[in-house]
Amino acid sequence: MVKLLPMAIATKNNTHQVAMLNSSNVFGLPSQIKKAIAVKNIPTFDKIIFGNQTLVDEFKHKHPKFSDRFSVLYNGVDIKKFPFNKSTPQQSELPVICMVAKLRPEKRHLDVLKAISNLNAKDFPVKLLAVGGIHLEFVEFADELKRFCVDNSIEHLVDFVGETKDVGQYLQASDLFLMPSHETFSNALLEAMAYGTPVLGADIGGTAEIIEDNQTGYLYQFSNVDNLTERLYEILQDLPGTLK
Repeated sequence: MVKLLPMAIATKNNTHQVAMLNSSNVFGLPSQIKKAIAVKNIPTFDKIIFGNQTLVDEFKHKHPKFSDRFSVLYNGVDIKKFPFNKSTPQQSELPVICMVAKLRPEKRHLDVLKAISNLNAKDFPVKLLAVGGIHLEFVEFADELKRFCVDNSIEHLVDFVGETKDVGQYLQASDLFLMPSHETFSNALLEAMAYGTPVLGADIGGTAEIIEDNQTGYLYQFSNVDNLTERLYEILQDLPGTLK
């Protein structure tokens, strides 16, 4: 018998145990705490599955004694649910970018808002669809994001959509999907690519494994707002379906 468990949980019995670990929060535990628990539990498991190759390489380097137990298993999406659309979005007055994430600091919405402010200062305004609800722990952070928009005169460029069951309509309506945060292997990014929406992501974690820069999408330097601004300007200037 094989039992599949989160790596933060280990049981003492005679079953074969396979654990899964990614770098996001789970059961309310932040990434570093979860990794510490996982390290303690390594000897308990027969196989440990990670969400990206970066995590596999990290654990093999730090725990070579157990390296034969580490494997990668990527997320996937059902492409029948996200049909590829070769047509470009309906032309709008401004280029439209979309990001899908709850309003939490680690999702790096502020980086994106700063880049939009920079572009607006260059007379290249860009519309942002920020899809995702407000986490109860971060209501003040959400308010800070909205204040930033007002203080920098970009509130007319940012639409805080909130929670929705139909993320697809926003992915398909956008000229570019943006993934600025450190993710294990983002489903939202995969869904955008399945729809045929061009993607730009930070060069870290699973995103750098999903996207081949300038081939299957675009990458920029993680947390570097100036580089994000440059890449957005460069990409949106060249994408079909956007009015300059």
